[in-house]
Amino acid sequence: MASDTVFTTIALQRGIWRSLPLVAGLSPFGFVTGLITERHGLTLLDCVLMNGLVYAGASQLVALSNWTHPAPIIAAAFAALVVNMRFALMGPVLAPWLAGLPPGRRYAALSILVDHAWALSVTDMRKGGRDVALFVGLSIPL
Repeated sequence: MASDTVFTTIALQRGIWRSLPLVAGLSPFGFVTGLITERHGLTLLDCVLMNGLVYAGASQLVALSNWTHPAPIIAAAFAALVVNMRFALMGPVLAPWLAGLPPGRRYAALSILVDHAWALSVTDMRKGGRDVALFVGLSIPL
């Protein structure tokens, strides 16, 4: 890691604790998404795969709103891509923190990028915070 970036368990724990109210607020969103996937006839495995492959909840809802039988895979993928383009703009803002990580850890951190964790992390970073573990702690529960 770069000398100006650190990763501590204290910041990781602080991030997890700070995320808990947000997790409570996002839980109904996940519940609604689950109900919609069930309404469209998707199995639990389909839902889990969608969570892993589509990732962003807004993208999942966009894809599900266009869902028909047979599923329009190309259209749903394009809609998800458009909605997720915001992550291409959010990631570089965290560059001062992530640049000090080895490439594997940097990409792993970006793979759990969540809007709320990003906003809180950027706020901390702009106040002089330099512990990237805060971002990871916020992102994992979300």
